[in-house]
Amino acid sequence: MNEKKQVNLSLTFERESEDGKETDSFSCVGEIEKVGTKTHIHYSRKDGEMNEDVVITVHEDSRVEIDRTGGGYKSRLFIRNGKAVPANYLTPYGVMDLSTKGNFVTYLYDGKIGLLKLSYDLLFSGKYYSTNNVIVKSEEN
Repeated sequence: MNEKKQVNLSLTFERESEDGKETDSFSCVGEIEKVGTKTHIHYSRKDGEMNEDVVITVHEDSRVEIDRTGGGYKSRLFIRNGKAVPANYLTPYGVMDLSTKGNFVTYLYDGKIGLLKLSYDLLFSGKYYSTNNVIVKSEEN
C-alpha cells in the first residue's frame, strides 16, 4: 500500500486487575499505512484537557508496538506472544520500571476493513499488575 489512508477507528481498551475492571471505548478518524511487513495505525484525540497521539505498529509476525504521547507522558510498549519485554514509560517524575507479557495478537486487514485484537499483562518491577485487552476496528472512509 505505502500510502496513508484515512480510516474511521473504533477502539476499546479493557484493563482488569485486583482493583477491578475498567473499560474505555471511543471512535475517531485516523490513518492506516502498510509499509513492507508492517501496518501503522495512527490517531490523535483530545480527552478532556489531555491531547494524546498514538501509533500502533503491527508486524506480520504478530508483534505489536504501541507508541503513545500525551499528558506529559511518553510510552513505548512492545507486545510479543508469551514473552516479557521491558518497556519505556517516561513520566514527568522519571522512568517507571515496567514490562509487558503478550497473551495474544490477531490482526486481519483486507485493504478496507481491519480488526486488531491483542491482550497483554502489564508487570511493574516484575510483578503482575493487570491484564489489558485492546480491540481496534478500522474502516476506510
